[in-house]
Amino acid sequence: MELYPVAAEIKLVQVIYERSLSDDEAPHHPHWDKICEHIGTELTPALKGLAWAERANIRTGADYLRAWVACAFRCPFQPTPYLFLFGGENCGKSIFYESLELLVTKGVVKADHALGNTDFNGELAGAIICAVEEKDLSKFPGAHAKIKEWVTGRTIAIRKMRHDSYQQPNSTHWVQTANKQSACPVFPGDTRITVIFVPDLMPGQEIPKDELIVKLEEESPHFLYTLMHLELPALTGRLRIPVVTTASKRQAEEDNRSDLEVFIDEHCERRANVKEIAFKDFYARFYESVPASNKHNWTKERVRKELPVRHPLVAGTGNRRYVNGLVWKPATEGGEP
Repeated sequence: MELYPVAAEIKLVQVIYERSLSDDEAPHHPHWDKICEHIGTELTPALKGLAWAERANIRTGADYLRAWVACAFRCPFQPTPYLFLFGGENCGKSIFYESLELLVTKGVVKADHALGNTDFNGELAGAIICAVEEKDLSKFPGAHAKIKEWVTGRTIAIRKMRHDSYQQPNSTHWVQTANKQSACPVFPGDTRITVIFVPDLMPGQEIPKDELIVKLEEESPHFLYTLMHLELPALTGRLRIPVVTTASKRQAEEDNRSDLEVFIDEHCERRANVKEIAFKDFYARFYESVPASNKHNWTKERVRKELPVRHPLVAGTGNRRYVNGLVWKPATEGGEP
C-alpha cells in the first residue's frame, strides 16, 4: 500500500523539526496563528457550550483548526470533517491548505478533478490533505456521494487512468474553498461537513503572499512541533474531531431543505412513537402546499421514500397507515384546527 510510506514520511519530518528546536526554546509561530485565527473566526461562537470542546480545551476556531491539522497528520487513517471555507476574493481562505504543503515533503494534493464527473482519482493515492479550490460541486451530481464515501470510509478505491482499480487505507482529509456558499452541497442532518465563512481581511491585515510564505517557512518547525505535541480531543464518534455546526452551516441546511422537509418543519411537531396522522391525510395536505409548478414531482411513492427515517409509515387501526412520530401543529402555527 502506498499510504504507509507517506505516514512514515510525516513522522520523519516531525523528528527533523523537533530537533531543530533547542531544549529551552518555546515554539513561536505568530503567522500560522494569524491564519488559524482569521479563518476560524466563525467557529469560535459555535464552539461555546460544546462539552467535547470544553474537555479538549478547544475554545476558539484557531484551536479547532490546529487540532484538525494535528489529527490529519498524526492519525492519518482516522477520518476528520470535510472543511468547507467560503468567502470573498482575497479573504485568505486558500492559504490554509497551501501553507500545509510547507510542513510535509508530499501528501498535499489538488483533488478538484476527483470530485467531478470522472471515475479516475489517481491523485488521491498517498494523499493526506486533499484541496478542492473554486469548484462548484453543486453542478456535479455525484460529488455529494463521493464526499460521503471518502470522508468517512476506512478504505478508498484508487483508479488511475489505464490501470486497474485497487483498494487502500483511506488517509484523505478534505478542504474545499469557494467564493459562494452554494458551491458545497450541505443538506439537513449532515454529519460530515464543517462550514466556515471566512471574512474579508481588514485594512492593514493583508500580508503580501511571497512575504507571508517566507515567514511561514521560518516558523514551520515551530508550528509542526506544536501540532505534534498538541493534546488531541478524545474520540466521541466516527470522526477523529467532531463536526461543528456554524451559523453558515445552519443556513446552508435551511436553504437545501426539500418541499417535504419544509412542510414537516412548518406544519408538524415531533412526538416519539405517536400514530396520529394518517398518511392519506398527510399526503393530501402536503400536496396542497407544494407550488403548482412542482406538484408533478411529488408522487405518493416519492413521499413514502423520502419521509425522514425517524418518521416511517406504520400500520394503525382500520387497516390505515400512519406517519410515526408526527402530530399537526396548532392552527395558530400553521397547522389544522
